[in-house]
Amino acid sequence: MSVRHLALAVLGLALLLPLTTPIALSRLPHTVAVTETPLRILLLAGPFLLGLLLMGTDSWLGAFVASTALGALWGPPLLAVEVAWAVSLGALALVAARAMPGTWDRRVAWAFAALGVFEVGYAVQQWLGYDILWRGQTQGTGLVVHGTVGNPDTLAVLLVLCAVVAPWPTLPVLAGGVLLSNCQTAMVALALVIVARWPSRGLVALTAFAGLVWALWFPPALSTLEDRVLVWRLALSEPTGPSLLVGHGSGSWWAEMPRRQVAAGWSALGLYTRAHSEYVQLAYEGGLVALGCLGAWLWSWRRSLLRPAFVAVGVVSLTLFPFHLAVTALPATVLLGLATRGDA
Repeated sequence: MSVRHLALAVLGLALLLPLTTPIALSRLPHTVAVTETPLRILLLAGPFLLGLLLMGTDSWLGAFVASTALGALWGPPLLAVEVAWAVSLGALALVAARAMPGTWDRRVAWAFAALGVFEVGYAVQQWLGYDILWRGQTQGTGLVVHGTVGNPDTLAVLLVLCAVVAPWPTLPVLAGGVLLSNCQTAMVALALVIVARWPSRGLVALTAFAGLVWALWFPPALSTLEDRVLVWRLALSEPTGPSLLVGHGSGSWWAEMPRRQVAAGWSALGLYTRAHSEYVQLAYEGGLVALGCLGAWLWSWRRSLLRPAFVAVGVVSLTLFPFHLAVTALPATVLLGLATRGDA
């Protein structure tokens, strides 16, 4: 898309907005829609146009961004716009990461390693009963080991992402942090990342496989997975009509699924405000269109799929939500950008 095309799009949008006031997006009352509908379309024009621009360099990534922006038209107010902009900016970050020269790789690797080692060190002092940043220097009891990111699973995901590029001397430290977090999905992901990084080293692969088997058979992991499967079945139980094709709208899981869980008899204390699976949440919010764009994008970069970044992100996305938290979404995006340099 050239600057001239962009100018024509802006002109068209300026002429179109006054005609959109009768449209009640997201079942808004018409008295509200008369001002909110043009505003939402204006706010979503940015991500949509950015998606069209990205199609010039990465066609399916751009299509995914554009489809997310369109899906925000029938998603919940405000949250849908936030999701559309987050996805578009994330895609822009991914493309920008591809521009990093290869001479930066060593520095990038040590930067991620330093972040991971710091997080592990911070988690250790939490395990010992202290929390300098969160609770001051007074010793406490029952502190949760979460590093600086506020959640043990999030900490584990961040450490797995750091392990994608971190120099090998730091990997035992990162592995210790993942074990300390007690996140079984991250343990599986870390084991597979090690195999992906050193596939020819039998001892390393065997050790990683042993960790994989242990993590899969760890009883708490299985019980937690059962709960998640139940909510996934509830979410995908009635995919009919337009929702099957285009989903329920960007950001709709948070707005709709807690209510559906309560209606199904779930305790209000155990509601899943996120799907705990990027794939399930994408299917619910974006339907077959979003899944198709993702699948086509992965196929276009198929020669990179066995690289550690794709392995790490693909595995943790099965039962967690790394792209719905900024502290893991941007590192994951940067690593995917680095993993897709020049392999289309």
